[in-house]
Amino acid sequence: MLNATYILQYLEKKLGYKFNELEIDPNEIMDTVLSESLPRFSKFYPYQTVVLIGEKDKVEGTKNEYYLNSDLDIINVNRVITNDYIYSDINPLTRTEVMGDPFTKQAVVDMYSIIKNPITFEFTYPNIITINPAMILINNCYVKLNVVHPKHFGTIPINLQDEFLQLVLLDVKDSLYQIRHRFSNLQTPYGNIELFIDDLQDADDKRKELLENWRRNFAKQAKRKKLYIY
Repeated sequence: MLNATYILQYLEKKLGYKFNELEIDPNEIMDTVLSESLPRFSKFYPYQTVVLIGEKDKVEGTKNEYYLNSDLDIINVNRVITNDYIYSDINPLTRTEVMGDPFTKQAVVDMYSIIKNPITFEFTYPNIITINPAMILINNCYVKLNVVHPKHFGTIPINLQDEFLQLVLLDVKDSLYQIRHRFSNLQTPYGNIELFIDDLQDADDKRKELLENWRRNFAKQAKRKKLYIY
């Protein structure tokens, strides 16, 4: 399973030096990985989690906005799954009757399943979802979220670890280039070490090429976010 130690060892091998001997240390490396590589990778290959929303999560003063309670940074909403609801514009007296009588409630739900308009949702960063048309949630509603992978890296699938490490390497190379391009070499306890500026300076172009390739593949994915929920 991928973890911080493995990532640091991978970078040490690929970049050909030990971190405590040069101008960048492991903490700075991991800051780059967590703040740049992980969110960037997650935009194309997100971690998916499910949260529940109900009337208790409604944004005060609104009819159809709900807070999404997630410990992870939300990228977007993948899907909303709800079959058990009634529209909020139903007569309040009727709503009371429906809420108290399961047979009437089911009849109303069946009726609205036939005549209702498509339900749409809109995500507002960082954690609010707007559902249209406005509805009263009878039971909790499942919302599948695309989120940034956790910082322990353990959720990155084995078949995508090479892609992630490739991005990490390019991000770290670019960070190193911003420091190293001011110098021709660096003095260390082992003598002068060539800084391989030529190898580092094209890291940004290679990263753009990598992300563009991911973007083309992402557009072909059948499971990307849908707008309508039926």
